Amino acid sequence: MNGFVGIGSVGETELIRILTYQDAGDIFLRIAKNPQATPEAKLYAACGLKKLNNNNGEADFAQEWDKPVSVLKGDILRTEKFKEVYFNILKHGCW
Repeated sequence: MNGFVGIGSVGETELIRILTYQDAGDIFLRIAKNPQATPEAKLYAACGLKKLNNNNGEADFAQEWDKPVSVLKGDILRTEKFKEVYFNILKHGCW
C-alpha cells in the first residue's frame, strides 16, 4: 500500500491479480527473466515467487544487484539497491 491512505500501486495490484492465475509461477519467472523488465518489475516478480514458494525455476538477478530501485515507504519515496530489497523479500516476504 502506498502512502498513509493505503492505495495499492499498479505493480502491487497486478501482483495480486497474477497470484490468482493457475500459471502464476510461470508468469513471474518470465517477468524475472525478461531483460526489458524494470528492476522494480523484477522485484514484484520476486514477491510473487516468494508468495508461491516457487520451486519450478530460478531467476538470475545478478545483473540487477547494484541497480537503484525506487521504494515507497509510507509517503516517502527512497532509492535503495536492488540486492538490499531482494534479500529483504527473501527474508520477510512482501506483506
